[in-house]
Amino acid sequence: SWMEEPSNLSAMISLRNDLIRGDYRMLYLAWLKVLEVEDLLPSVREPPVPPGLQALSPALHTFAGFFAIDETLIQTAAETSLDPQAPPADWLQAALAQLPSKERDAFLLQVARGEPHLTATLNRRLRDLRPWPEADFPPRRSVGELLNAAQRQRERERKRRAAEAEARRIAALQALAHREAEAWAEVEALIERMQAKPYDDAVELLVKLRDLAEFQDQEAAFQQRINSIYEQYPRRSGLLRRMQAAGLVGQGMS
Repeated sequence: SWMEEPSNLSAMISLRNDLIRGDYRMLYLAWLKVLEVEDLLPSVREPPVPPGLQALSPALHTFAGFFAIDETLIQTAAETSLDPQAPPADWLQAALAQLPSKERDAFLLQVARGEPHLTATLNRRLRDLRPWPEADFPPRRSVGELLNAAQRQRERERKRRAAEAEARRIAALQALAHREAEAWAEVEALIERMQAKPYDDAVELLVKLRDLAEFQDQEAAFQQRINSIYEQYPRRSGLLRRMQAAGLVGQGMS
């Protein structure tokens, strides 16, 4: 479990201190995990989105990773998260005015004694006495809105990665086109070595040359060169077997 992992001990201590200070990002992340594994009604509203969800601490990253909370869902939820802000002076003054005198004296005594976590404890007590106005929280989205937004983000990310992969493929083909003659010579040299590893390398390069031929609409010329290899090396069973496995079949062969 989370608590039984020694590597998570420091993270757990950090998250406990966050909760004492009123940082509820861990609780919101836990709710996101519930959202993933439970069939909540689409109309159910999310909890108040805590500030600072866009920039998770190392401890929160550890927590999210351990429980495999979907990163896209976290990013989507964080879109309405505000930046962390210190309590405004007027709010502090109003909240302190509501603190009973006996409690104020008790807090002063704790300050004098240098007790730890006192600031967090005091701020939590002040929030109990004077909660943040509801207007300070961003609008709360429904489960359906969150899940749909996350799915749209995944689709945008998929398209972005596909576009980047296609750009890299085209760039590689264009680079190969500049050395196409040398590549064919390299294929011949590899075949002449009559060894398994060079055969593998030759077939790998032939597959790239096939992709280049398709890119340049030169499939017929490429097929002629493949046929020539079959005709020139009919007894190279290891080479021909590899070529056939890669889909590099000579005309009239199966």
